[in-house]
Amino acid sequence: MNYATVTFRDDVRKFGALCAHAGDMLDGWNHGIRGHAQPIAPSPHPFIALVPISLRLGRFAILGIVVVGLLLGKPAWCQTGILPPAVFIRIEDGRLPEVVLLERAPSPGTFSGKGLLVWSDAGREQWRVVPEPQRKAGSPGALAMASRFTSISRGEQPVPAGDAASVATVQIDQLLGQLAIRGAGLLTPPNFGRCLQPQITIRRLPANRKPHFPADELVLRQGNREILRVRMNEGQAAIRWSEIPGLPQQYRDGLPAGEYTLRAESGGESTTFTVEDDEIRAWVLELPDELAGLVGSKADPLYLLVAVEHLLAQLDENGRPQPYLADALDLVEANAMDVARSVGAEADGTRSVPATLGYFKGLREGIVARLSGSPVPKQAAERDGATGIAAVDRARQLIEEGKWKKARETLDSPELADSPRAAALASLYRAVILAESGPGADEEARALFRRAIEELENEPADAYRARVNYASFLLGRAQDRLYNHAFEIASGVANPLIHALVNWRESLDSYEKALELAGSLGPAEAAAVQVNRARLYRLLADVIRTLDPPRAGGRNFAAGERSAAERARELAESVAEKSGVQIEAMVLAVALETLAQLDYRAGDTRSCCRHANRAMELYLAAGSVAGAEGLHRLLGLAELQGSGQPSAEARKRALDHLLVAQLLAEVLRDRIPADQAGLTRAGFFARRAYVHERILELLLAEGRAAEALRYAELAKARALEDVLSIGAPGAAAGSNGRRELSEILADWPDEVAAVEYFLGTERAWAMVVDTSGQVSAHSLADAHGQAVASRELVERVGQFLSGMGHQADKMRPRLTAGRGFDHGWQDTLQQFCLELLPGPVLGQLRKAKTVLIVPHHILHYFPFVALVTERDRRRLSQEQMAMPKFVLDEPFVVCYAPSLTAWDLLRRQPDAPIRQVQAAGIVEFLDAPSLPGARKDIENLQAVFGPRIHKLLPGRDAFETDARKLFDERGLLFVATHGLNQAEKPLASFLLFHPDRKNDGYLTAGELYAGHVAADLVVMSACYSGLADRSPLPGDDLFGLQRALLHSGARTVVAGVWDVYDGTGPELMNGFFHELASGKPTPQALADSQRVFLNRLRQSDQVEPWLHPYFWAVYTATGDDRTRVLAEE
Repeated sequence: MNYATVTFRDDVRKFGALCAHAGDMLDGWNHGIRGHAQPIAPSPHPFIALVPISLRLGRFAILGIVVVGLLLGKPAWCQTGILPPAVFIRIEDGRLPEVVLLERAPSPGTFSGKGLLVWSDAGREQWRVVPEPQRKAGSPGALAMASRFTSISRGEQPVPAGDAASVATVQIDQLLGQLAIRGAGLLTPPNFGRCLQPQITIRRLPANRKPHFPADELVLRQGNREILRVRMNEGQAAIRWSEIPGLPQQYRDGLPAGEYTLRAESGGESTTFTVEDDEIRAWVLELPDELAGLVGSKADPLYLLVAVEHLLAQLDENGRPQPYLADALDLVEANAMDVARSVGAEADGTRSVPATLGYFKGLREGIVARLSGSPVPKQAAERDGATGIAAVDRARQLIEEGKWKKARETLDSPELADSPRAAALASLYRAVILAESGPGADEEARALFRRAIEELENEPADAYRARVNYASFLLGRAQDRLYNHAFEIASGVANPLIHALVNWRESLDSYEKALELAGSLGPAEAAAVQVNRARLYRLLADVIRTLDPPRAGGRNFAAGERSAAERARELAESVAEKSGVQIEAMVLAVALETLAQLDYRAGDTRSCCRHANRAMELYLAAGSVAGAEGLHRLLGLAELQGSGQPSAEARKRALDHLLVAQLLAEVLRDRIPADQAGLTRAGFFARRAYVHERILELLLAEGRAAEALRYAELAKARALEDVLSIGAPGAAAGSNGRRELSEILADWPDEVAAVEYFLGTERAWAMVVDTSGQVSAHSLADAHGQAVASRELVERVGQFLSGMGHQADKMRPRLTAGRGFDHGWQDTLQQFCLELLPGPVLGQLRKAKTVLIVPHHILHYFPFVALVTERDRRRLSQEQMAMPKFVLDEPFVVCYAPSLTAWDLLRRQPDAPIRQVQAAGIVEFLDAPSLPGARKDIENLQAVFGPRIHKLLPGRDAFETDARKLFDERGLLFVATHGLNQAEKPLASFLLFHPDRKNDGYLTAGELYAGHVAADLVVMSACYSGLADRSPLPGDDLFGLQRALLHSGARTVVAGVWDVYDGTGPELMNGFFHELASGKPTPQALADSQRVFLNRLRQSDQVEPWLHPYFWAVYTATGDDRTRVLAEE
């Protein structure tokens, strides 16, 4: 290829000449770089990070100048009110700790006051106890040590059960779903209903709606064939299958799968029903059966609660409700007495649920009402605290029970648009649902809360609801920031701790306003606020403990933590021990749970379990699965508390509790309304990722690697898996198409191996699946055998990736200054190799032809093929480029996947070879640097694929509207343009096209998520197109361009993890095109292209700067490793 770089290099013979003419030789330095933002490196200022100033795109450059001007004119906090530069946690003798937001960062050495000062220094947080003890200031470098204690704090602190809306609202009796209107006669089996259990129960409705049941004979038929007759005596309302006399032998275990008709001989109404087959029955009951195994008995009230609600929440293959009402009623009635005994209730000798179990009694009444077509009792409007708007009150009850999806559907009712008050309340509770989804839906939730507060301020009861729920939302955000801060700081996220403290202070202000409003409403409302304030002060104690952990020589600010914890206990006890006031069960449960958490922090395990068990009874009585989930997590962690190693019995009890918590999280997750990108459910699981980590640790300690891998899988890419599973084989047959890990391993391809990484709060693991499907686990360690700290690994990888970006621009000044090449990169990559692919792991991988890499967190952006397996041991001069051996040189090819489950779902799609090609390439832009390499890319594509190119948008024809249409075409789609990753807002990451009347030219990840992609293979020759979130959520769902394409239909995506250098990019792509055209799978074609490029340089007798991985390791292949183009004949 005729590059200026090659032409000049042929004339260069000496290093001195090379340096003298470096600007000419590295003409590619001035070639277009396909994107300019540096997404990994932290911005020097948190506001500058919002604006890609270096992109040089017209409108961004103007905005960047404006923002910089504002920042230079006044402090950002004064100018925008977004974030203060410093926060002071102050404590004075005899007073509560106070969080003060400062307008400017003071000098710590001269700052007066007693407390803990946190301030921002160029986007990086510092903290110091003042007056200053004889110790150096805290810093990000010291964070690793401090955060070790913090990470325990993060994980050990359970997320409070449910949303605080449960505390803010008044508990309302259950209103179950929509009515199923039908005539009188038979209650069960339901007409046109489906039954899981073959041993049905026949129930009759009273004649004339009175409690009178005449003698009758019922005839059961299948088609035209009579199966049996059932005699019903006068006064007999129901008969179980086992009570039917004279059952034929073949039916004693129940009815075979199929459709049946049951008719009364007296001429009463008949019912037609279906008995499900064994496969569907097993699939539907899989989750309840797993829970029964964990809790030890189907008589456990938690099992009954989850199993019944699971049966009522089932959907058919088209996503329509298909509740198993008869089975749910059978379960409630059959287990009522056992459940009553398990919670100490008195048995009354009947099949109805004892009145002491109020929730289950109401649940039974609701099921019967749905079966009979009777109205569900509407006590909600009669209870104190109801809004008086039926749809809103139904939604509030559903929220309290953790049924957020149904609540959202209720809030979308057209009747709520009839009045401003109803619409504002609907906005409020939509925001509450989004708050439960975690940080993924932060902006939308804030906007809805603020709208509700503004529009409801003149109604004291409504204003109270709005203030309490908004305060609880802010509390949750402060908690998210605190528990995730170590990875966020290591990843370059600006000021997570200051964000947490600002949210804390705003939450306190909102609670205090709610407390003022509660004075006019009653003691129950005031109690709800006090419980939430207790949670808030407990969180402040955690913040102080995070920044001032125990260490040699004692602590500097233990008084601050003690004061905050004492205030939290005082507030919680004021509610838990209140007499003479009717306190709602949910409020009392949260008070007891808060006391349990405080006991846990204080190391009082006995009191922790006592308070937690009391709270559990209240949560179960109220039907709160979310409450039970949080308490099982806490009880599991409590079993592991104490000095020394816990006993085997304690570890088993802890594992059982944590497994129950994880299973309940799966139940709750399905109740979260899903958005197009999956942000809401990803945020929900982010809050629960620590449970998976602790389960994984316990399983690995027992040598149960395959089971540990299962829980690592359950913590990854769930939003993507949800979408992929919809169209997977088997999805229409009743299951969701997603296979269990055990099934994937049993069907493992014999030429594939995999490495799945899991970065915990403290340690990191690599779990290897060998070519036979066997699993082994390896704790990542350094060259000295010491365990690698996860946050330290994240920080080093981030620094490496930051250094890789724009490497050409960094080499040029070194060469012109006569300092030659820096060889340190090979040592860095060798160290990473020893840690990420230690000898035993690499040995297993060498038996495979394809190695699947399932990264975690920042490792999604790491070029594993560039890992150095053997460094160049020559004595290198400055004029030589190192030539080590890389993972690329190993006898396998690398393919990335979001998770093994996602890979399996992609791989189970039809594997038809690609027959046509589409492309778009832009050389000249209106507001961006030109890309001469893009012209070469398109020319090479045409030369290789010729007549197979179906559509081509060159240069001036590449308008966004037309480019969008290319994504709707099957086959290979190649895009050569500028790309930008917005690390803080990955849904805003984009590919740049020309604007037109319909679109602005910026095709964003958010727009791709909202659309459909028919292309099988998408190749993006654009900078940073393989990146996403700066610090991925703990659930490891990403939301950049690459994940958007897989989410929307692509099977495989090739993208860049840093800037694509235009001087060498076309050569790599041309080789890739040729390898693809020969019929090789995408990862193989990419690897062979890189190998050809690298080996040609190694054989050269000239100075070859292009040997640096920056020039050839930029692209990665993610998704289905089999995707290929039909080979040319």
